[in-house]
Amino acid sequence: MRRSIAAAILAPAAAACLLATAVPANAATGTVTFYTQQFDQLAAYTNPTGCQAVPNGAASLQNETNKTISLYWNSDCRPPVVLVIVSGQIDSISDRVKSFMPVESS
Repeated sequence: MRRSIAAAILAPAAAACLLATAVPANAATGTVTFYTQQFDQLAAYTNPTGCQAVPNGAASLQNETNKTISLYWNSDCRPPVVLVIVSGQIDSISDRVKSFMPVESS
């Protein structure tokens, strides 16, 4: 009886711990870092997922994730894609770019 009570308590707790530390399946693993024109770090996004805002003043982006990063003119990641930065690449970006999203590498 004690065993079944302990199992009933511990199983949900273990599942909650796993869910709290899991990265969503569509998330990139790694970091996307934005820099100013003086190459000062402006913002870093760890394990980004979905559409994210590009910080004001960003002049370059370093993609240290396992996904390709697509950049957009609008704030909600609607096409067209204006720039693609592959994993391991750093590139300058226009100050008109408003959003980015990790996508599957091809």
